[in-house]
Amino acid sequence: MSIKISKGTSNPEEMAKMMGETKNLLAKILGNCEEANYFIIDELNPDAWGLDGISMTIRNKISK
Repeated sequence: MSIKISKGTSNPEEMAKMMGETKNLLAKILGNCEEANYFIIDELNPDAWGLDGISMTIRNKISK
């Protein structure tokens, strides 16, 4: 599972919780899997990614 977030928006505890909850959701939808499940959280520079053509840096400024 690959998860993308803006760098600096989550602490290690929040990321661990996200991995655990995502694992539970996958098990609920797909059933339990005895194979190893890998979770990768990529912390992206908010200037380098966005939604609908607007970087996350700009989106964060707009929403404040």
